[in-house]
Amino acid sequence: MYSIRPLDEASFDDAVTLMTNAYPGIARDGSAGLERVRQYMRDELLDPRVSYCGCYDDRRLVGFMRLHDFRINVRGTLISGGGVGGVAVDLTHKKRGVAKAMMEYYLRQYRSREASLALLWPFRPDFYHQMGFGYGAKMYRYRVTAQQLPPSEERFRCRFLNANDIPQLLGCHNAIAAERHGMAEENEHTFFKTFRPERMHKVLGYEFDGVLEGYAVLAFTNFDPGNFIKYDLRVHHLLYLTPRALSGMLGFLHSQFDQVRHVLIASPDDAFHYLCQDPRDNSDVLEQPVFHQTNTAGVGIMFRVIDFDRLCGQLQPVAFPGSEISVGIMLRDTFLPENDGRRVVAFRGGRAELVAVDSPTVEINLPIAEFSSMVMGAVTFDKLCEYGIATIDKPARVADVTRLFATETPPLCLTSF
Repeated sequence: MYSIRPLDEASFDDAVTLMTNAYPGIARDGSAGLERVRQYMRDELLDPRVSYCGCYDDRRLVGFMRLHDFRINVRGTLISGGGVGGVAVDLTHKKRGVAKAMMEYYLRQYRSREASLALLWPFRPDFYHQMGFGYGAKMYRYRVTAQQLPPSEERFRCRFLNANDIPQLLGCHNAIAAERHGMAEENEHTFFKTFRPERMHKVLGYEFDGVLEGYAVLAFTNFDPGNFIKYDLRVHHLLYLTPRALSGMLGFLHSQFDQVRHVLIASPDDAFHYLCQDPRDNSDVLEQPVFHQTNTAGVGIMFRVIDFDRLCGQLQPVAFPGSEISVGIMLRDTFLPENDGRRVVAFRGGRAELVAVDSPTVEINLPIAEFSSMVMGAVTFDKLCEYGIATIDKPARVADVTRLFATETPPLCLTSF
């Protein structure tokens, strides 16, 4: 039987070793890399939202994970959530239930803290899907030439930010998070890390009348090691409060046409190609019969509802617009049995409330992973029914349930952990 508890100081070096063995790419340069990982792990603890847990077999450390406390915008309400990262297992203890034990601890730990949502960045989405985590929305990568982006005089309101701008940057980010479903609030520690000297990216800001209305995280990447002037420009984040902020930052990117080959933009927006003079992504990929590739896409962040009953009480009345209806929801959650089973929820006035009703308007049945994706607006109920993943006793009411759980925008979470 494993014991999972906050990491002992005496076990810290063992945790560093576990990390570097589990993720060998982070310390490829020997002792220097090991010291860099050790310092990184120490620095992470400067963030009050971060804690470390160890999994012990007797007194020996056989597993390690990093826990993160978050406040996340879910359907317009900032709620408590928990993230997990850096999950590492001693190589001699793999396939012996260490990871499973740590994940069960993680989920129950946040349930006990009255959180209702868990999230993670998966090394393998299928592995965590089996534990009940649902896929988030896709992130799209657009590859364009700078000339294809719209020019704008608003670009003259852009400037590069530095550590002195952290208060403004934090205010801008959290203002966006308060409006955007799926985003997490940040703190100063996040942006202190952003401006560390070893970080090779730049932060572009757009200001209007002294107020930061948007920012972008950029990196110039050399695509030809033999030629020091050949670069692409990668845009990791492009966040904004106003259309003029977007216009200004795109105008800045347009102005780099004599500096870079391609601009590579990560965006959750599947309509971004409408901003470009040519929607094609310069790959020359043509799908049958005549579909020009505009972008590539991938799944990343995963979400998990760990206490739906509590979630219902936390969300604001605007969370579930649509018909007034009572729904019997059968959740299948074998990994977290206390979340498993049937409950009846009355949806009225945009609010969800657990009720004792014998005969609800409609009954639905689905796994917790897909239910989590649906609650977060990453997939719609009608699609889950179409695919045979969800069932409903009254097919004529599929549209009503779909409207209840739909969100105006897909969830956007860019927080790295």
